Amino acid sequence: MVSSEPLSLLSRLQWFGRILLACRVSVISAIAGVLLFSLVPQARDLFSDITYGALPSSLWAWLMWALFFFYMFFVWAFPVHFGARTMLNSNVWMVPQRVRALVQASPSHECAEKFAADLADVKKELEPLTDWIPRLLGVAPFLAVYFGLY
Repeated sequence: MVSSEPLSLLSRLQWFGRILLACRVSVISAIAGVLLFSLVPQARDLFSDITYGALPSSLWAWLMWALFFFYMFFVWAFPVHFGARTMLNSNVWMVPQRVRALVQASPSHECAEKFAADLADVKKELEPLTDWIPRLLGVAPFLAVYFGLY
């Protein structure tokens, strides 16, 4: 940034939107799961199946629930979190490709260095958002199951 002033509220909201746009696949997956389990009765019926017996007394029911949460973690929650975290750890989402190409093609090397320094400053200021958004997206599948069980 040109000055050492903190970002304004409007700038933070714009960056928040850009972060969500960068993680759009994870956001869509999390929102779709929450909507599916909270609004679709057939999805909620998944949790009322007692094929293997009632939960407190049936060992098979405990095993199936443990297997369900194992799959839910590794097939849904972990990829949602990991995809968002990987995207936000790079600088690709911050600036469009054509702007990066223009800056890198400029004859002045100090322009590219200044641009990289400014991006680093903005990224440092947005660090709480880039840390917590993937975590919250990773928790969303568990919230979806909670809504389904509720």
